[in-house]
Amino acid sequence: MSPLEAGTQAPDFSLSDQDGNQVRLADLPQSRYFDDIGVVNMHSALGDAARDIMFSFRSSPQGSASHGFSDQNSFVLNAFGQPLAVNSGYREFYDSPHHLGWTRQTKAKNAVLFGGQGQRVKDATATGRIARFADGDGFSFATGDAQRAYAPHAERALRHVFFVDRRYVVLLDEVAAVAPVPFQWLLHARREMLVTPARNEITVRQQDARLTVSLLYPAPGELVFSQTDAFDPPVDPAWRAKMPNEWHVAAESAPTRQLDFLALLYPWEDKNGGAAPDVLTVPAARGFALRVGENALVMMAREAEKRVEAGAWTLDGMAANITSLAGKQRFVLVEATRIDGAWSLAASRPVSAEGTSAADEFSLALRLDDAVTLTIRPGFAVRHVSGATEWQRERDGRVRVVLAAGTVRLVLRP
Repeated sequence: MSPLEAGTQAPDFSLSDQDGNQVRLADLPQSRYFDDIGVVNMHSALGDAARDIMFSFRSSPQGSASHGFSDQNSFVLNAFGQPLAVNSGYREFYDSPHHLGWTRQTKAKNAVLFGGQGQRVKDATATGRIARFADGDGFSFATGDAQRAYAPHAERALRHVFFVDRRYVVLLDEVAAVAPVPFQWLLHARREMLVTPARNEITVRQQDARLTVSLLYPAPGELVFSQTDAFDPPVDPAWRAKMPNEWHVAAESAPTRQLDFLALLYPWEDKNGGAAPDVLTVPAARGFALRVGENALVMMAREAEKRVEAGAWTLDGMAANITSLAGKQRFVLVEATRIDGAWSLAASRPVSAEGTSAADEFSLALRLDDAVTLTIRPGFAVRHVSGATEWQRERDGRVRVVLAAGTVRLVLRP
């Protein structure tokens, strides 16, 4: 199916639940983890293709046997009715030289290669797994582990995906090989991409839709970029007229045994003054931090550390986003036990939450499988609490609250 033109609506079709009641796409969850196939789909406006940003991520217990591809920890991204980051290649016929040698290979996916080596092909044991999935109204987070698919040349192959504000995606790849190799970070598109090595930046263009990819780590000058529109092997000549070439970018590191890639994927429209925001890395003693535009701070931790120390903020957890707007901070925490900065929160066990912090209110929204105890320093003296099963003020001004399992909205007020 060809992508919808911007400004058009999705074709009419009906969905119904098990009782036969009609269901609209817009009423479905914006993100969903399909555990039996190892796929996470994330949307910003499901059912409205002209506005939607869709990120699909795969790390599957099903390997690459039969009709499967070697695509663990790979992704595709569509936005504003256009395919921007795509799976590459065609199938003229099953197991043609091009189909087997390109389309089914990791090199044809938005993934990482280890010294030019991808995942095993036609192997039911070349599996991945979704190691975590967290979701809220304004965010989604997933971690994929594809080490088994890359074996024997990989010791670690983790990809963390943070869909921030349902507006842009931050990717953190943690890769380690059994011996030093150059790693290749891959991106595929339908049209030639604009590559700016001095900024580690790639821009995908498809009609009015754009995707700006900023590779923030390794730093500019530490990656070598290449781009080609050639398939290897090529499409069978008898089919070439129906199967045009696509474009492929590789960002290659110097040989090393282990490496982290940090990337921001920002979709936007080249009309009505649209543009990608400025993105800057924030010095971090541990983990990674970046500023997106003037107001947003995003923190991402390595799996083994689960800690970020960046400027005035310390996070014990996998990720956080703090956006400052008009005297208020809107924030997201992913599997966090503590965050400390302008305000602080500590949890008796890891929690994922969304909230706001202002001079007259501190709020949290959580989905809890079990009860949890939080200790919060909101920045004001708390006198009113709603949403907790019990609470008390500590001598140092912090507030201790106990929350029951379920969907909880906690509000603290002076």
